[in-house]
Amino acid sequence: MAYSIMRSLAEKQVVIPYLQNSFKNLENWPVGDVMKIDDPRRHDSKTDDYFHPSIHSNECALGCYIQLEPEERAKLAPEPSTFTSVVNPLMGSVMHTIVQQKLIVDTLVKPSDVEVALVNEEHHWKGHADLVFKGELVDIKTMYARKFGLTKEALDYWKTQLNCYMDAMNLETSIVLVIETGWPYGMKEFRVNKSNEILDDIYEKWDFVTQCIKDKTPPSHEGCENRYCSVRTRYDGDIPL
Repeated sequence: MAYSIMRSLAEKQVVIPYLQNSFKNLENWPVGDVMKIDDPRRHDSKTDDYFHPSIHSNECALGCYIQLEPEERAKLAPEPSTFTSVVNPLMGSVMHTIVQQKLIVDTLVKPSDVEVALVNEEHHWKGHADLVFKGELVDIKTMYARKFGLTKEALDYWKTQLNCYMDAMNLETSIVLVIETGWPYGMKEFRVNKSNEILDDIYEKWDFVTQCIKDKTPPSHEGCENRYCSVRTRYDGDIPL
C-alpha cells in the first residue's frame, strides 16, 4: 500500500510521516561501521542471569527457569542453524539499523535515543528500547507480507515486552512500528498503553522463578499454553513435565 499523508493524519501516526520524508533525501546516509550487523547467534539472555522482556515476558515459569538456572541451561538443545533461521532475525536487525541510523543522520534523533539500555534490579531484568522518538517509546517489529496484511492491532507478546519498557521509563503509552519485509515495504503504527495487570503477571512470574532458582526447585509446567515455550521445543533435561 502506497504511503498516504491523509492516512497518516487520520491514524495519528507519529513516526511514519518523518520516516517517509527522511527517505526522500538520500544526501544524508549512514556511513562507516554504524550499519554493521551483529552476530545473530549472540544475545545477552544466553549468558547472563537476567530476565529479558523480549525473551522471557512470554515464557512460562518453567521455560524461564531452564533458561536461567545454570545447570538446566546447559541441557537446552542448540537452536537450529539454517538459512531461514539465520536470515529471518537478520532481516529484522537490518530494518532496525536502517531506520535508527537514518533518523540519526537526519538529526531527528540522537545516538543516545537508539538501543536505550534499560534495567530493573528489583525484578532482575534488563533490555534495550529500540528508539525514543519525540519523547515516545518506539519498538520496531518486522513481518512478512501476508502476516503484515492481517495484523490490525498490537500483538499480545509485543504488549508484554513494551509494558516492561514503559515501566522502566515511567511512561504510560508507547508505539509499535511494524515494517513489512517485502514489497511494498509498508509500515503500520499501533499504540500500546501501560497495563498494571500485565506487569503484575510478569513480575509475579519472574519473582517466583528467581526464588525457584535460589531453592533449586523447578516450577511446574502444568497450565502452560505456550506451544513454543523452551520446555517443549529445546529442553533435553530430566525435570518431570
